[in-house]
Amino acid sequence: MSDDIHFNYIYALVDTWFYTEDEAWRWYTSEVIPAYGMTPIQIVEQIGRDELEKWVDVKSLGNFE
Repeated sequence: MSDDIHFNYIYALVDTWFYTEDEAWRWYTSEVIPAYGMTPIQIVEQIGRDELEKWVDVKSLGNFE
C-alpha cells in the first residue's frame, strides 16, 4: 500500500473499481473529476478527504457527476 494515508482510506472505498492498486493510484493522482476540475488527490489536499468520500459515496450509488 501507499504511504499516503488518505489514499489508503479512499482505496478501501474504491478498490472494486480497479483491477490493481497501481490503477487506483493512477486514478487518484491523475484522473480529473469533472465536477471538481481536480484530481482526487487535489480534492483531498484543497478541500478535504471528506469531500472526496462524499463524491465516492454518490458515485457508488450509481449517480453521475
